[in-house]
Amino acid sequence: GTYEPLRIDGLSGTAQAPVRLTASGRVEFRDTDYQSNAGILIENSQFLEVVGMSVRQSLWGIYVNNSTDIVLERNDVSDVGQEAIRVKGGSARVRIEENVISDTGKRDGGSANGEGIYIGTGSPGGVDLVSDVLIINNQISHTTDEAIDIKRPATNIEIVGNTISDVVTQTSGAIVIHLNNESSDDPNIVIERNTVRNVTRSSQFRDGNCIVAQATVRIVNNVLQDCQHRGIFLRGTAGTATVLHNTLLNTGDLGTIVVEEQGMQLINENNLGPEGDANRAAQFEMFVDVDGGDLQLRADAAVELQSAPNRGVPDDAAGDARPVSGAVTFGAYEPQ
Repeated sequence: GTYEPLRIDGLSGTAQAPVRLTASGRVEFRDTDYQSNAGILIENSQFLEVVGMSVRQSLWGIYVNNSTDIVLERNDVSDVGQEAIRVKGGSARVRIEENVISDTGKRDGGSANGEGIYIGTGSPGGVDLVSDVLIINNQISHTTDEAIDIKRPATNIEIVGNTISDVVTQTSGAIVIHLNNESSDDPNIVIERNTVRNVTRSSQFRDGNCIVAQATVRIVNNVLQDCQHRGIFLRGTAGTATVLHNTLLNTGDLGTIVVEEQGMQLINENNLGPEGDANRAAQFEMFVDVDGGDLQLRADAAVELQSAPNRGVPDDAAGDARPVSGAVTFGAYEPQ
């Protein structure tokens, strides 16, 4: 059935017996005007699982505040006023898996920022210590700002295996790490095996990048295609970005991997797309089906690219093993 917005406050399961809210058939939580409420609000709770729900026309889709050990799985969140999934208020140990997210930012006639998944708080006070969040295997499309946005000072965040497309950015990129860029501390952020396609900017004063990072980050085995401005944009004043085995094609008029001169260090090797001795340039004819989004290598191209030094990345973007010794293949995929 269809229900008004749901509020869950102070509900606690245990590790052995979590509280599980799951849909039988289609269950939809719906507001009417994109201006108020979360379709599902979770506050001050722990060991709670929300599975298989739909959310429409609320200001936020699913909102998690001051809660721990939360699972959001296989939910369908679309047509919302601002963010589809929001996690804040010191929440920890949150798994966001296999959700379908689309058509965000509908408040005020579509002028609102509409992040797909928003972790932390954007204010510079540094008080929202969100930690231990896994964002895995979600499908995110048609957002009016970042598909995934991580704010200061979140720690232990894994962004793995997500499929992202048709993002229009009002700020900077499809996947963005907006952490405190004055610290060299490692917040343990991993961006791995994601596919990002078709990122544009909302106006000439905005950036349409695939990935943006302002803190120490590991960016490995991602496939980035058709981003208007840059493929990977690194602009922190400290820290190190480790960028290995990514495939970038047609990723913008300002460069494939760009470091703004602010002090961030870059390890940039075995990628397919950027120029340079440690990487290889990408050509359209190398790939199986560019128009269809299949950027695995054609057999004849793979032979030429199986000459990268092994940098300790054991698997490729599809989860297949790379050779344990000797040369491996440039880019996100090993030949099969």
